[in-house]
Amino acid sequence: MNTASDPTGPWNDQGVCLDVSGEPWHTGDPNLQIVNGELQMFIDNSEQHPNYRIARCTPDSSDLLSWSVEDEQVTFQGGGDFDFQDVDGQIKGFVEFAGNDAQGIGYFEETHMTSKGYRVPMCSL
Repeated sequence: MNTASDPTGPWNDQGVCLDVSGEPWHTGDPNLQIVNGELQMFIDNSEQHPNYRIARCTPDSSDLLSWSVEDEQVTFQGGGDFDFQDVDGQIKGFVEFAGNDAQGIGYFEETHMTSKGYRVPMCSL
């Protein structure tokens, strides 16, 4: 993790803010969101790419330099790069690599942070 008092730098290396070296899975693609008024981080959680699940993390301190995994699997369907918004109390979000063949974009809609996601056709540009 790097920090700076100005967006143009200089940037200072603060080390690793979330250490998962003791876990059987690897991680990436952090996404910060405010949920119920609290900052949380959602990360990819995978033992075998691209079969992702999404883990939820919370900060250990107010400086955000240390985080802990609170829930290793907040979605029940596969997919990574979780991005969502709270729309009037309902969570609406998308993941990549969804579906049995990991070739789709998954859509999630829930009133809390567990999910009954389903596959929608893959988007192309």
